[in-house]
Amino acid sequence: CVIAGPGGEAMLTVPLRTRHGKRIREVEVDGDRWVAKHRKAIEQTYSRAPYRDRLDVDALVKPCTVASDVHAGTVELARILGITTRWAWQLWFPCMLTGEDLLLEYCRMFNVDRFLFGSMGRDYVTLSKWEHAGIAPIFSDFRVPEYERRGPVPQRILSVVDAVANVGLERTREIIMGGAG
Repeated sequence: CVIAGPGGEAMLTVPLRTRHGKRIREVEVDGDRWVAKHRKAIEQTYSRAPYRDRLDVDALVKPCTVASDVHAGTVELARILGITTRWAWQLWFPCMLTGEDLLLEYCRMFNVDRFLFGSMGRDYVTLSKWEHAGIAPIFSDFRVPEYERRGPVPQRILSVVDAVANVGLERTREIIMGGAG
């Protein structure tokens, strides 16, 4: 995740103990020193942002033991923003398939009729499989909406944390839900 403020950009990463072929719920996080570093980086980066008080850093950045738990902060941020999308974890629905076939199986399980891919999805999607399944692949050409923020123009896509700190919860929710204008 990338954050940026008057001091510039910082990429927040979580160190992992990796082994090829493991599922994300099996990949262990390598220690917890990163937690304090992330919290400090967010607090320092957004110390002068107009809505910094809206960031509950302790709730967003928590110690965890496996990589899949890192996403708990994303779920918490969605809750704070009032985004009510239902969440499901892959471990709830064990499946031996992989790759594109796994995605298709989960789409069938949840009875979806379309699936949103990033723009690079065009490079690995087999359109005939999706057509046969009756599921329309949609390819996003996401453009970061502009919003008022402190600091230099970022070179990368920033975390939603940046928007919350700079424009508040309501405006961030509008941006996410498509009201960027």
